Amino acid sequence: MNKITFSSRYYEPLRILQNKVDNGTVYKYLYEEYKNEINPIVLSSKIFDSVEKYLIENLYSNHEKALLIANLTPFVEHYGERNIGLLNDNIALINDLKAQDKEELKIEYKNTIEGLLKVRELLKKRFIAYYLKLISSDLNTNVNRLFSTETKPIVTEFFNKIKECSLTQIEILNTVESLTHNFEINRLIILIEDFDFYLFQEKDVKSAEFTENDITIAIQKLKAEKKPIPYLKIPNRIKAKTGYVEIKNESENILDLEKLLFPFDFFGCYEFKKFLLKELNQRNSVKVNHVRSLTDITNNFDSTEIEDVYSHFKSGLVEKKYLTESDLLSYLKAAFEIMTIPQPLFKIKDAPTKQKVMKVFYEYYKNVAGKPHGKKNKYAALLGNYFEGFTTKNVSSNFNK
Repeated sequence: MNKITFSSRYYEPLRILQNKVDNGTVYKYLYEEYKNEINPIVLSSKIFDSVEKYLIENLYSNHEKALLIANLTPFVEHYGERNIGLLNDNIALINDLKAQDKEELKIEYKNTIEGLLKVRELLKKRFIAYYLKLISSDLNTNVNRLFSTETKPIVTEFFNKIKECSLTQIEILNTVESLTHNFEINRLIILIEDFDFYLFQEKDVKSAEFTENDITIAIQKLKAEKKPIPYLKIPNRIKAKTGYVEIKNESENILDLEKLLFPFDFFGCYEFKKFLLKELNQRNSVKVNHVRSLTDITNNFDSTEIEDVYSHFKSGLVEKKYLTESDLLSYLKAAFEIMTIPQPLFKIKDAPTKQKVMKVFYEYYKNVAGKPHGKKNKYAALLGNYFEGFTTKNVSSNFNK
């Protein structure tokens, strides 16, 4: 599994996963009476299980999971590096001072270093095995969702030409129009996801062409030219599928290998992605803003009849004047049919407390939808992701209060 770069859409969940892998809290190693208590098998399992649980709970597809796991590689491959450095410095200091009374502490430090290295080894094995499992289960089904066996080679050739920048704008427009049946939203979303997966694979192949020596030479060249070394920019305040999370950035900088080694190879891909997202956003906006009646809405979110969804939220939001009838229809279109977060978000007006609003959504989850097992965050997101002033994390935490 190679070190690869990643799209900005994955910065946020990746930062959460990085925090789950990071071992920055192990500064207790520096205490005078420190005793090594690391159990590599237990610790590596705890880290892996935490990452896997996050991916499952946030409903990522297999190829999204694979992409995120692949991009955790830099952190896994360097797990414990910072603390190993600190411990080696302490061992060197003990040796320099010839402190015989510290020999037992030095042994504990060495045992901890060995433990951290073992954790790193076990994590790499588990992450690679998980990655291969995800890829093997998703690779043969990904493009099949949209394209038949006969047309897959045509689609792959189209993606390759996008990467090579060998198509005109009209050729791209005509091909996408054909593939998506005149820009039908669901097919457009699938095309974007399939292209993301294609791009992920291509960058993985490209990055494998370079060695550690290539990276060193490229960095030295930038330093000689007094140019900045490119690092990945991962925000500290991040928004995962379960809402905003504040995370203290304790990690070292991670090289942006794409900008460092092959900054222009995927220019055409990024321009194509911008084009697809622009088309999707325009069509989502039109559909959300031109909802005339309930008959224009289909419930793709759950199995509840759209009439029952409408009745519940009309009673809880419109009749209490928290939301207008028009905004309710637009909201139901966005959240229950398109399932895409609009910009700007919807606004609740004149509600006496946030808890009053949360109660409406909790009652939908509990009484109308039947409180489906393991789906609380999904239903909390109906409020947290679509309305100003709410986050899914906060809504979920206060759902039944």
